[in-house]
Amino acid sequence: MHIQKTRPPPQKVYFEAIHDKMKTFSNGSMADFVLKTAGGINIADDARPSRGSNIAVYGKERILSKAADIDVFLSQQGPMNRPTLDQIKNEPGFSVIRAIQNNRVYIIDEHIVSRPTMRLLHGIHQTGIRLYPEFSGTAWDTVFQEAITPIPDRIYDETTGN
Repeated sequence: MHIQKTRPPPQKVYFEAIHDKMKTFSNGSMADFVLKTAGGINIADDARPSRGSNIAVYGKERILSKAADIDVFLSQQGPMNRPTLDQIKNEPGFSVIRAIQNNRVYIIDEHIVSRPTMRLLHGIHQTGIRLYPEFSGTAWDTVFQEAITPIPDRIYDETTGN
């Protein structure tokens, strides 16, 4: 098995936490850890979290000020954030974001990027193949998939306590 030795340039990413409020993940959050472990650069690394949270108000102006540098736009989807790809792509002003122009906008399940479970490994993998699609289906991807396959989808069921 041959694993490619060349590494593509790091992808600069805006990782959205709550679309309607233009919130992102702050440095050190689980989602930020997943992003950085997958090889991404958090374009909103300067975001300051709200007290008692790992989510920070970032604002449309700040996002747009970095529009030319955003290679990939990730949006977490969960109970507090349910955007569609069309909603993100058609957000007024977002057409100047490089990721929007290049159709590199992805929605990712919050359960695999924001919860302290073994599913974070799956989140790292899913984030990685969105950042670096050229590695999907390669030897690297196969090795990673084999490593995480034994991890059950549900480690802990909050409803039953099991």
